Amino acid sequence: MTKREKRLALLLLLVALVAAADWGWSTFAPRSAAKKESEPEKVLAEAHAAVARASQVLLHPEISLTAMRIMELTEMPIYDDPLMIDPALVARQGVLAVPGIAFTGYIAIGSQRFAVIGGREYAVGDVIESTGERVTAIDENAVMLEHTKTQAERMLEYSGSDAQAGMGQ
Repeated sequence: MTKREKRLALLLLLVALVAAADWGWSTFAPRSAAKKESEPEKVLAEAHAAVARASQVLLHPEISLTAMRIMELTEMPIYDDPLMIDPALVARQGVLAVPGIAFTGYIAIGSQRFAVIGGREYAVGDVIESTGERVTAIDENAVMLEHTKTQAERMLEYSGSDAQAGMGQ
């Protein structure tokens, strides 16, 4: 055997002795019984505390007034068409006030009269697309509208400044 082989054999023997000592220590050394039992109990106690905190939050949530109002609104029914006018409401109120459009201009050319409503020109008989109403009458101070489905009528008063100034005639 060469000198180098002798060194490798000695090194191998030393590694085997260290491995045997480690195995003997881990197998025969006394273990702490408290350490074995404390780990699972500690994890279980933490789990119970987490469940208690989650239950408290679920049973008594801290919700702002805005969040509470939003939750109330989500419980309100949603109608098929929110822009559809309820006929029972029309029957109770007669003339229906629907926001969203304004009569901002009046044009008279001979016997023809046009109303500028929402930036577009309409004549008697035209239907306003955004509300589904038909123009039934036009004069310089107001426009009469009739809803095509419910036959509810309303008057849209002039909101521009040229009627008071005598313009638009």
